[in-house]
Amino acid sequence: MVPSKDGGRSAPLTEKYDALLNYLHMRNNEHPLTSEELADQRKELKRLARKVKLSTIDEDYPNPEKEWKDVANPDKEYYMGLLEIEAHKNKLDIYLCKANWGARNLLQEACKIGRMTAKRTRIERDKMVS
Repeated sequence: MVPSKDGGRSAPLTEKYDALLNYLHMRNNEHPLTSEELADQRKELKRLARKVKLSTIDEDYPNPEKEWKDVANPDKEYYMGLLEIEAHKNKLDIYLCKANWGARNLLQEACKIGRMTAKRTRIERDKMVS
């Protein structure tokens, strides 16, 4: 587990993703990833999560302002599996995370960003109509 900096709240997701990526990398390597490599791999994971969201979740749950909690549990398992497969194809073995931690957080984050974008678009559209 990644400790928090202030000893209170949990560490930010970026730090957790970095710890995960370094852990996965160190299984087969002697030196940890550089900050550039970590940033690139985080971007790739987020890109893959967005791809799964756009290609499957949005098809099955078309409400653009949906939340991850609105997705049925069996569907969540399916989407997390898809993301883990896509990540594995890119040598990012997030399937090793306990209880799908990596895939769950990445997809939850992708849904949140999609919801915020949809809300912002709706507000801008409403302003133009008014």
